[in-house]
Amino acid sequence: MKVSEAVLSRKTTRAFLKKPVRNELIKSLLKKSSRAASGGNLQPWRAFVINNETMKSFLDFQKNWTDQEVPSYAVY
Repeated sequence: MKVSEAVLSRKTTRAFLKKPVRNELIKSLLKKSSRAASGGNLQPWRAFVINNETMKSFLDFQKNWTDQEVPSYAVY
């Protein structure tokens, strides 16, 4: 694929299916994405995978985490 093709075919996903992603697919994607270029080959990223009950707990925590007084707005 040429860079111009990649740029033209880029898309942003704003909604997702409720269907769970298999752990094997997640591992495969992370392994492939670890080969991505980084500035100075520093590779500064960290990935954390959470699912099932851990994800539910995280979402509950996040929902109640912020102060109700904090203004927010949707960014599109």
